[in-house]
Amino acid sequence: GVSMGVLQLIYLFGFFGLGIKAAIFPFHKWLPMASVAPTPVTALLHAVAVVNSGVFAVTRLTYYVFDPQILKGTAAQNICLAVVSFNIVFAAVQAVRERHFKRRLAYSTVANLSYMLYGIMLLSDAGLQAGMSHMVFHGVTKIALFMCAGAFMHVTGDKYIYEINGVGKRMPVTFALYTIGSLSLIGIPLFCGFVSKWALFTAGGEDGSPFAIAGIVALIIGAFLTALYTLSVTFRAYMPMNGTDRYAGSRVSDANWKMLLPIGVFTAAVLVFGIYPAPIMEFLSRIAAGVI
Repeated sequence: GVSMGVLQLIYLFGFFGLGIKAAIFPFHKWLPMASVAPTPVTALLHAVAVVNSGVFAVTRLTYYVFDPQILKGTAAQNICLAVVSFNIVFAAVQAVRERHFKRRLAYSTVANLSYMLYGIMLLSDAGLQAGMSHMVFHGVTKIALFMCAGAFMHVTGDKYIYEINGVGKRMPVTFALYTIGSLSLIGIPLFCGFVSKWALFTAGGEDGSPFAIAGIVALIIGAFLTALYTLSVTFRAYMPMNGTDRYAGSRVSDANWKMLLPIGVFTAAVLVFGIYPAPIMEFLSRIAAGVI
């Protein structure tokens, strides 16, 4: 048989190898750089398809190739939890610093992928359910946010945060929908982001190990930083400081209905899943328990 130490080493290579797709530090740089793609492509890339496949691969590796019971309490688990906890805070700080609208959302995705991995690396049914639910709810939320950024960039031709000052009066619908998505991303109740973040909190609390608690602290710091880097855009849009309104007298208006419709559909999903998450959560709990 292979010794436990070698098994853990093999697992860590697998975790970081597949984790490159989930933008784990220090392999996260590609994701913000990929935001040069057209917005629908970025939304798909950053919210659903590519990045979630990294989390999905780590989940398969952890639960189906290895045995979570064997990994639980090992150095390998602690290293993974430490790295994802660090990444949650690190990427959120990078998002606060970032001046490019879509790249700021991309750094937010880097952080949120580590939220999912945090749940999965708790190696419990509750953790797995929480990680998978965040995969679903973050995807819905982030698609809406990326499309709001895309609508702004398409209508104004601008792409930096400081260029948003005052545009909320000209594009009220776009930035109202953006704000709802932001509240979900922060984890405010009534929005789907709260449901999965609360599940991550409770799963971490049930675990109670020092590394799980460190993750909970990272989640709390991450939530504060998320509020900073998302709602600052809302405040700039609707309440620019005196003399900084770039759109006074301009002819910019909301995007056309073809652009607003998909944003509206995903924002509606954010609300529906936030108020009525039971069917999805039940389904995911059955997967986590191995019933399905």
